[in-house]
Amino acid sequence: MRGLTERGLPVQAVVTDLYPNVPALNRVAEASDGLIRVEARSVDAANVPADLTGLRVIFNAFHHLPEPVAQSVLASAVKDKQPIVIMEVVERSVVQLIGMIFAPIFFLFALPFLRPFRWSWVFWTYIIPVLPFFVFWDGVVSTLRIYSVGELHELVNRLDAPGWTWDIGQIALGSAPAKATYLVGLPPR
Repeated sequence: MRGLTERGLPVQAVVTDLYPNVPALNRVAEASDGLIRVEARSVDAANVPADLTGLRVIFNAFHHLPEPVAQSVLASAVKDKQPIVIMEVVERSVVQLIGMIFAPIFFLFALPFLRPFRWSWVFWTYIIPVLPFFVFWDGVVSTLRIYSVGELHELVNRLDAPGWTWDIGQIALGSAPAKATYLVGLPPR
């Protein structure tokens, strides 16, 4: 966002959540130099309040939504004529699942650099490795729940969205053998 602002394109993000952790989100907003604003009220992505307009972005969370809810989120954007971007930095693939085997190992090395640091993490990582197990479990489950490109096409095909432009696909993540999955929906002009 800073890069866009520096290029003369002023951008401000409004962070919303169904169950907002307002103190944590406020810390992020304070560190953003005004680029991020926190919406303290609960916001359902399938029923966004009319006063919240602009590009809707769901980053690495769409896979948490069951299909009927995911469908409702897209239908809400269409109903409100608001553009939407969904990005998942993983894909449902064998390569991604194999990569999850190494996630706990990376976590072991990364833990000392995580901020804000908590000493309890040391116990639950190196003494009793509960946190590495959760990293592995969450990674595997998330990978298995990612909507495929075909499934995203099915979701938008069920919408009554005349004139909308949809771009759905995958992009390479640098030189890694994995890809990110995305959906972009733009209302008619």
